[in-house]
Amino acid sequence: MHKHDNIIIVHRGALGDFFLAWPALRQLRLGLPHQPAYWHGRSDRLPWLAPLGIQPCPAPLAAAVESLHPGGPWPAALERSLVAWFGLAATAPMQDERLWYLQGLRSVDVQATVSVCQSYSLQLEGKGIHRTQDWKIGWRQALPAWDGPGAKRLALLFPGAGHKLKQWPLVKFLELAHRLEELGLSPLFVLGPAEVERGLDTDGKPSVRLENPLHLQDLLLSARVAIGNDCGPMHLAGRLGVPGVAVFGPTSRTMWAPEGITALAAPSDLVPCRPCTLTTHDLRCQDAICLRAISVDMVMHAVEDTL
Repeated sequence: MHKHDNIIIVHRGALGDFFLAWPALRQLRLGLPHQPAYWHGRSDRLPWLAPLGIQPCPAPLAAAVESLHPGGPWPAALERSLVAWFGLAATAPMQDERLWYLQGLRSVDVQATVSVCQSYSLQLEGKGIHRTQDWKIGWRQALPAWDGPGAKRLALLFPGAGHKLKQWPLVKFLELAHRLEELGLSPLFVLGPAEVERGLDTDGKPSVRLENPLHLQDLLLSARVAIGNDCGPMHLAGRLGVPGVAVFGPTSRTMWAPEGITALAAPSDLVPCRPCTLTTHDLRCQDAICLRAISVDMVMHAVEDTL
């Protein structure tokens, strides 16, 4: 059935999208274990791919993938390749049986009940690549995982997100930090490049600048709890098994919630308009009332339940 010499995996999404795709990447490797698998995406994802036997894509194959376009011929360099392309809502760059275009968002309905993670997996099932062992077991066999609370007291706070309308108000994060201190925890604001660039002020609360995704992983493994927006670091927290609370605004918890993390959103009777977007690209709202409606008390209750 699968007449190819290698597999080229294409993924251009953000960090959270990558971790949502990871179980399907593992499913693909277990289903097609004998061909070399190459990664055509951000190189800082490779530490989580190496245990799956996925290597950096050789330059000639990468160049051939970049040449794919609608109506064009299939590149000679890819004649014996299978290209597994992970996307969200976009369409395939071209139609060919050697291109598997896997859509994380197959429905335009923001109330859809299938998560991005499930969507990738179900499409591979349709290609004859069946799920075997629980991916969480596979992660813990091959990759780092949280080793329990122990004496940990660090509470990581992630005030940033890929879109400003997915960010819980900073003033509430600051109040939350004070409440966490009263609980005996040590809050630490974790700032990505965007937060550093715009000079986010943590009002004297301890903060750290992220150097790279592996630095993020080390921080999470040393934490007692993680609290943040609908953002990539919370997905890694879930993959590692770190207890956490993710605050959701305009996006769907069903589609985007990190595995193993409490996904908190305003009650629908307070904000009936949420969720209102698939990927935030079509957001028209100028004021995320769905996030303002989430109180510090609500988040603290969720944190206490998680702990």
